[in-house]
Amino acid sequence: EQLSNGLYCSTDDILTARTWQALTTMRVGQLGIAADSAQTTTLSRAFNVRTRTAPPLGPCYFGNATTGVRTSMSVKDLLRSTPAAIALKLRADIDNTTPEMIAVRATWLTEQYAKGNAVTPIYDDKAMTFIVSSWNFSWEQVEFDSVPISFDHGCIVPIVAVIVPRKVQEGGGMQVYASGPNEEDMAIFAERVLG
Repeated sequence: EQLSNGLYCSTDDILTARTWQALTTMRVGQLGIAADSAQTTTLSRAFNVRTRTAPPLGPCYFGNATTGVRTSMSVKDLLRSTPAAIALKLRADIDNTTPEMIAVRATWLTEQYAKGNAVTPIYDDKAMTFIVSSWNFSWEQVEFDSVPISFDHGCIVPIVAVIVPRKVQEGGGMQVYASGPNEEDMAIFAERVLG
């Protein structure tokens, strides 16, 4: 309701923004970095490109149809900005990833893999590059051959947070999985995410 001029951001963008702020708040506290620091923090995330390629991949495409996008801000700007302002920046970085950029990246990655090269993202020395992975998918509607024992994710490290839908029986909404080295850090994270 606060957006004008045709601007758009999703609920997921807002939750991702709050999660990035929470991860950064927790990390600067661990490192003793001031909240008004010019230190850069980066958010790395995957996004679906099925409808963003030219031509679109279509509903029958089976495979990983994602690529990465990174957004950087100073700690000061990130922590002083509203979640809505950050969410608009996150959305803009996705929207600015053109079909041509996606094709160039896919071609380059294919060439690197054919040469046997490992392609890994670059992380900063202070661990201020975070990954927020949103699995905003209706997990309850998946038809498995057998009932899964549990849901879990494999990136339980302090620079990663995973967003998943909460079961309808539990009231719906979203759940954020994150980890920290101690209860105090997790309390800082939770307080920032919840506002």
